[in-house]
Parts: sequence; structure tokens; C-alpha cells
Amino acid sequence: MIADQVIAQMAATANDPNSETGGVLIGRYVEDGAVALVDMASPPPGDSSAGLDWFERGKNGLGELLREQWNGKQRRYYVGEWHFHPIGRAEASPQDRRQMAEIAQDPNYHCDRPLLIIASPGTLRRGTARVFVTSPQHELQEFQQEVPAL
Repeated sequence: MIADQVIAQMAATANDPNSETGGVLIGRYVEDGAVALVDMASPPPGDSSAGLDWFERGKNGLGELLREQWNGKQRRYYVGEWHFHPIGRAEASPQDRRQMAEIAQDPNYHCDRPLLIIASPGTLRRGTARVFVTSPQHELQEFQQEVPAL
């Protein structure tokens, strides 16, 4: 489930038509981990790099942000990644698939089924995004064709 503000946060960040962008997804799992509630899409860390058809998320400030969310009144934590494709469609690339499999297997993330939300100009105009979940076999599977904000 994606909170209304997540798509709005992504749209506010995705303002350069010549550059991909992205960040981390913050939320929590409920129902014994069967459902992810996503209520924050972070802006890209300051040390991120990007071009027209690529994005490398940096790390500056993420530790502090995640600690703040973990220690908050309602404990929230890393649940995945998001990014914006300024050209083309909101498709998961082979690199996206590899990176999500690596994250799922990296014990430092504490997230064995990370989500990936991809937006494009077309999806943002509709107030939607495409959502993928990393399977137990570390493969990206589309959760639903497009998921509107709730």
C-alpha cells in the first residue's frame, strides 16, 4: 500500500526532464511481513549521480534519516528503492533487477523482499507508478500494472 504523499514526493523530486532520479522507500511491514505500507519516498542523497538514462543512489544522510524513522513514534524503516525514468517507460531494467537482488541478499539492508517503485512522466501524470517486489528467489515481480496512491 502506497500513501498519497509518496507519489507526490516522487513527482516533486522528478523535476529534471534530462535526468533520472530516485531515493529510498520508507515504511513498515504488517500482517507478518505480507504487506508493506510505504509512506515516504526520500529525495536523492546529495552524493547521488545521474544522467538521462541512469541513476546511482548515493548514501549521504541516509543513515541519519533511517535512524530518525526507526526511533520515531511509529517505527518505520527501509522497504525498498524508487526511481524516475524521464524518457521511455517505467520499466525495470536488467541493472534494476540485479541491484534489487543484491539488496535482498545484503544483510546490511535487513530487507529480504525490497520493493522497487518506478515512475515516468506518464505514470506521474496519472498519479500512479509501477511497483515491483523482489521474490524469495531474488527476482523482480511486478506487483500490479500500476498502483495508484491510496
